[in-house]
Amino acid sequence: MFVVIPLLFYYRVLPNYPLPFLVLCVTVIYLFLRRDPSFDRRHLWKLAGVRTGLKLVLIRAAVLCSVIGVGVWLFMPERLFSLVRRAPLLWASVMVLYPLLSVYPQELFFRAFFFHRYRRLFGQGVATVIASALLFGFVHIVFGNWISILLSSVGGMLFARTYFHSGSLALVCIEHALYGNFIFTIGLGEFFYHGTRR
Repeated sequence: MFVVIPLLFYYRVLPNYPLPFLVLCVTVIYLFLRRDPSFDRRHLWKLAGVRTGLKLVLIRAAVLCSVIGVGVWLFMPERLFSLVRRAPLLWASVMVLYPLLSVYPQELFFRAFFFHRYRRLFGQGVATVIASALLFGFVHIVFGNWISILLSSVGGMLFARTYFHSGSLALVCIEHALYGNFIFTIGLGEFFYHGTRR
């Protein structure tokens, strides 16, 4: 799921439409976690983690998004707010639908499931965080560009650390949505869309 399937998408052995596969996997994973007596179901959301960790997440996002924004302004000025300017209704739809249809499934897959399923392999510490982050970055190979892999690896490290410290999928989803929506707003969303790789 984490290596072979993305490679099959990348090499066109499978049609490059990963979203249906993600939905199928996440549905199976959700049912698996719900029925696993060793899994703490609070980790499927855990709002308490939002109250304790949101301030740090917001401060960190403000700093890093500012850095990304300045980078786009300096090195890719033609992309700055390109989606907002070109298709404002599509941008507004992404702002609403991306957190609901993409963020939660990804975090359920790479954080709640991964941390629970592979803790015996990687342990309870930093190795699991790193493995989760690197695999999260690697699956973005389906988009066929290094920017999506790099940004997703960095994002994956942030999200994995947040989940590791909070155990809150709700907090991680907020963090992921902040960065994801900013990426689409600032003009880098094109690198995270399967249609960009021909």
